[in-house]
Order: sequence, then C-alpha cells, then structure tokens
Amino acid sequence: MYLSLLLYYSCISIAAAPSRRVRGPTLGKRVRRLIEGKDGKRLRVYVTQEMRTFCGANATKVANELGSQIRRMCRPTADSFCHSWKLVPSQVQRAVIQAVRDKFEVTENDVEYTPLVEQVFKRKANLLYKDWKWRMTDHYEKTNDHYEKTKEDGKNPYQLPFTEDISQEAWKFMIDRIFKDPEWKARKIAGKKNRNTPVDGFSVASRGHTLGSRSFAAAITIEAGMVATRDEASQSGCPLTDEELSRIHLGKAKYYIRGFGVGPRPSSFSSQSSSNLAQQELQKVQSEQELLREERQREREEYERRWEEERNRQRQREEEQRLKDEQRQQEFDNRQRQREEEQRLKDEQRQREFDELKAMMMRHMRGRDNV
Repeated sequence: MYLSLLLYYSCISIAAAPSRRVRGPTLGKRVRRLIEGKDGKRLRVYVTQEMRTFCGANATKVANELGSQIRRMCRPTADSFCHSWKLVPSQVQRAVIQAVRDKFEVTENDVEYTPLVEQVFKRKANLLYKDWKWRMTDHYEKTNDHYEKTKEDGKNPYQLPFTEDISQEAWKFMIDRIFKDPEWKARKIAGKKNRNTPVDGFSVASRGHTLGSRSFAAAITIEAGMVATRDEASQSGCPLTDEELSRIHLGKAKYYIRGFGVGPRPSSFSSQSSSNLAQQELQKVQSEQELLREERQREREEYERRWEEERNRQRQREEEQRLKDEQRQQEFDNRQRQREEEQRLKDEQRQREFDELKAMMMRHMRGRDNV
C-alpha cells in the first residue's frame, strides 16, 4: 500500500501555502491558538511501525516545536556547546521532549509512552540538532567568506552571531572551538562527500521529495485518508471531486487546490449541493473517528478499572497476610511470655523449698549442738 502511494504522490507536489513562519516573541503562537481552540487539549500526533516518524496533520507542527525547544534549551554559551544531541545532558533532553509533550499528544495505537514513540523523539531530535548546527556553520562560512573578500567594517564574522539570542561570547566560542576544530571539519567534508554520492544511479537532486514543507510521512498519512474518503464516497454512490477531497482533508486555499500541485485551480462554479455533500462526508468521517476514539477510551478505562481492582485486591491480600502475621507473632510472644512466667514461678517455688529445707537443716544442726 505504501509503495503504491509513494509512486503516486512522488508524481505530484503540494503547493506551498503562504509563509507563516515566525521568529522571536511570536514563535509558537499558532500552536497555542490551536490548543486554545481545543479547550486546552493537546494536538494529536501518531507514529506507526511502518513510517517510524511523526504522522498526521500535526506532524510538521510537532517537529517545528521540537526544533524550537532544542534551539531554546541547548543554546551555546561562552564556554560550552554539545557537538551532537547524544552529548546533550540527559536532564536537558528530557526537558526538551517534555516541553513538546505539553503541547502535543504523540501516541502509538493511542498509547502515549511506548518504545517506538521514544525512539521517534530521539531520532527526530538528533536530526534537528544536526540541521541546526549545520545552519550555524553555513552562516559562519558565508559571513567569513564575505569578510575575507571585502574586509568591510562591522562584517567580521565574530560580530555577526547566527541569531540575536546568541551572545557575542558564545558565538566566539562556536567559531574558535567548533567551526575551526580540525577534527570536526574533516568529518564534515567526509559527510558532504557521502551525501553527494549517487545511490542506485540517482543523484541527490533526483532523490528529493516534492511534497512542499511537509515531510513525506506527514503528507502521505494525510493523503492516505483522502484515498480512503474517496473510496467510501464512491461506494456510497456520492463520489467526491478532487477539489472536495482536498478541502475536506487539507483545507481550503484561494488560488490552488492543496495536495494536487500548482496546476489545478479551485472551481468557482461548485454547486452548493456538492459543498453540502462534502461537509456531510466530513462530518461522517469525523463522527466515525470520534466513535472509535470513544470506544478505545472506554476500553482503556475498563482496563484501568480492572487493573485498579486487581491492585486493590492485591493490597487487601497483603494487608490480610500482614494482620495474620502480626496475630501469629503476637500469639507466639504471648506463649513465650507465658512459658517464661511459668518457668519463673517454678524457679521461685524451688527456691522457697530450698530455703525452707536449708532453714530446717540449720535448726536441726543447732539442736544437736545444744545437746
């Protein structure tokens, strides 16, 4: 199935929407607005064993958020910067991923914390960290080449950090200890050579995907839903047009049809009935998905209830066993004290008898002496 979708969607491109990328104080504002529109609920993203990466309509958003948190928490300082994500302290890694999870619910089969989800987070963070480091390196090399050619005042690469939130001292450390590191420079040259090596006769340019700003996994999982919706509509006797499918799954655009390249244009003659049909189909799909989520939620709650009952029974059994052990110990202690008391009374009785016998013998001996 994925191979056929790959062959189909590699022939088309998703036209890029108007740029909404932001920097500075407005970074992440759109995600926060979406969360507020869902009454504070986190945005849903899922992973699968087949794709092994972020999938769904919010896949690009969660990747952008992860990159933003990496740039915020792993920012270089005047005396340190980690060469790779693997070298970032574990507590910082956990803080970065938790900050993303505060906004996104990333699940595998509706389960949030699984080995695959952790692996996807780790792999994506590693790639984003490498890309961030490469972009800083590229910025330095371009500014340095320009300065070497022109010697313009104020164009010294030490005076032009990658972003405003990187201090001059931190940028100096990056240049002297990272970018000019001979060992790292050799690895960079080798990596660039490997990336430019053709694979199976195809160059890097021919291997690039044409799916716009979305990753292939994000686009194919969204559009796979388009295929399913189209098939369901055809079976119900109310087929949907490509434009209606695009509006249902990818949203409405003014000058193009999303998901079908730059060629097709939105129709200005779409009838109201077609729009109503598309809306009904969308509501049907959403209701089925909601029912499925509710069913899974009930199953999860039932499992949690049974698990809680079993845990309570186990606690009750442990408490009963503890009480029995305490009772046995108390009975044993009581018997032990009783035996000790009986032994003490016996010893006292023997001692009295011995004292009486001793006194009687002493009287007898005194009587003989008197005679």
